[in-house]
Amino acid sequence: MAINHPFLNHKATTTYCGCDIIQTIIATKDFVDGLLARNEKNRPLNRRRVESLVSDIRAGNWKFNGDTIVVDADGNLKDGQHRLTAIREAGYPALKLIVVTLSATGEESEAVMRTIDSGKSRSFSDVLNRENVTSAHSVAAVCRTLAIFMKNNYSVIPTKSELHTVYSAECERIATFVPLSNRKQALVKPTAPVIAALVACAHIDGDCEKVLEFAELVRNGIELVKGGAAHRLLNYLLKTKGKHATNETQMDAFYTTIRAYAAYRRNPNGVVATIKGDNSRVRNYLISRAAGRGEPFVLPCDTDKAASSSSRAA
Repeated sequence: MAINHPFLNHKATTTYCGCDIIQTIIATKDFVDGLLARNEKNRPLNRRRVESLVSDIRAGNWKFNGDTIVVDADGNLKDGQHRLTAIREAGYPALKLIVVTLSATGEESEAVMRTIDSGKSRSFSDVLNRENVTSAHSVAAVCRTLAIFMKNNYSVIPTKSELHTVYSAECERIATFVPLSNRKQALVKPTAPVIAALVACAHIDGDCEKVLEFAELVRNGIELVKGGAAHRLLNYLLKTKGKHATNETQMDAFYTTIRAYAAYRRNPNGVVATIKGDNSRVRNYLISRAAGRGEPFVLPCDTDKAASSSSRAA
């Protein structure tokens, strides 16, 4: 069967597999724009996914991993619109791609389309399990909260590369606090946002012991100062327990925990009026404190944003 692929003559390494064609190419503006122009009958574009891929590309985290761009015999794009859109929005970097051109056309092409992406997507907890990380699911959830904090953008999905960057930087602290969420016989089990907040507090303090002392008070509800920071955080966690979690509510738990710990650290036996407050002030405080200790609490691609936040906090 003759294949009417408009980019078949594009400079590439080409392999013929029966009637199908496999090409290894370097993405160019003409190639990317040409395929996106023939992107019909595809699923709606997910902007969050595109922005995450753009972030990975700009941070140098794009890896040639064998994933394919799929087109049919008429040159219509069947799989890869998010990756190609991200390459375009990242400025058309010269990335290597594998393009599979199928011999299917018409109804057969539509039947093939229904089978694309039917495998299970690999999650970050799957990545951690492969690396033999204990409590991988809980660790992945903590890393996600920390990555959202660092990016300061609830709408962008942290990529697995970004999550792994967070894990590599904070693995020891995360390993210290994650077991708190797994222990039985606790009045309240800290959720991932709370564990992430404890990790953040230990990061800026450089002292896990004081943070663990606070966390155990909250978990067990024993010997609490009524109206004190640990008591107020416990009440907050009990009140919000079981409620539907969104990015916004999870980050509110993150910042509330940090405010409560800060109040406890100032005066362990004191009474506090509230542990509510301005989340942006807490964010700037965390970033400036971490930068002051020489341990920036940001993803590498967000360094400039952190610097501007730090200067405003000062």
